[in-house]
Amino acid sequence: MIIKELRAARWAAIAGVVVIALSVVTLLTTNLHHITLQDLTNQSDSDFGAVTSGHISTLSATIWLAFFSDNILYLLVGLVSVLLGARLLASEAGSGSILLLLSRPISRERILFTKYSVCALLLLALCCLCGVGALVFGAAAGEAQPIGGVLLSTLLLWLATLCVLGVTLVYSVLFPSSLAAGGSGFLTVYLLSLAPLFHIHTPSIPGGPEWSLPTYWSNLSIYAGATNPAQSIVVAGIAALIPPLIALFLFRRKAY
Repeated sequence: MIIKELRAARWAAIAGVVVIALSVVTLLTTNLHHITLQDLTNQSDSDFGAVTSGHISTLSATIWLAFFSDNILYLLVGLVSVLLGARLLASEAGSGSILLLLSRPISRERILFTKYSVCALLLLALCCLCGVGALVFGAAAGEAQPIGGVLLSTLLLWLATLCVLGVTLVYSVLFPSSLAAGGSGFLTVYLLSLAPLFHIHTPSIPGGPEWSLPTYWSNLSIYAGATNPAQSIVVAGIAALIPPLIALFLFRRKAY
């Protein structure tokens, strides 16, 4: 089953490598030593407070921007995770092979765990490539990147991919169409990330950027070591854990 899942995931893996390669090309064509804060703010809406406070240089912030910012979140997290999650069960249900799979002496829990684990490990490998890329470019530019910051940012990026993978997996259980599952998963995560930004500024109604998932998944201050990462890890971890548990609950009760 593992080999079968790896074969099925190869195109999503290729898409992930292409996304990371685009970030590498961007850095290769950028003069890292001449980047200004204004250049950074023109490229992204991320919070660059760690730069203005002197916790990190514009060079390191540029490297973080290439591998861990919202640009990577949109593509690596939004695209690759959706591609992986959408096909996990929907493709099996759509082709009818789910009946053959369920006829084997394997529990539904093991089936789902195996499929999910293969995708999770593949996403971890892609996120680690981002971490390695940050370290390599930092060394090449003569400015070592914060090891702890790279590891934490890699972890948060992985948790972000797992959240989207899990949400899309829920729809993959519900719908027999990979397209429907992928579209629903992407739209759900997009709304969850965007909705808190539209709120009324009153003490009785919480909201704002601090309630938006991307602010926990991608944070330059954590990369720079200027902020305690505990809250981001807890929030991102919970967001990654809940969807696959929901998917497991639904899959146990799904009639095919």
